[in-house]
Amino acid sequence: MSSPLDARIRHIAREELAAAGTPAAGAPDRVAELEKQLAELTARVDELEKAATPAPTAKRVTRRTTESSE
Repeated sequence: MSSPLDARIRHIAREELAAAGTPAAGAPDRVAELEKQLAELTARVDELEKAATPAPTAKRVTRRTTESSE
């Protein structure tokens, strides 16, 4: 399952590749570099999403005890 942000990043990357046209001689190196950067950024986005999502907290319940009849 991918996030909407991940899908948008991939869509933009495909648009950029299509707009670039025929790759130049050094393009494979550039593509590998961009793929590495994309992987690093995706990992960072995942970390930020985890940090932004609040952890479920247990509800505090007051325990009732029997009252003394003194």
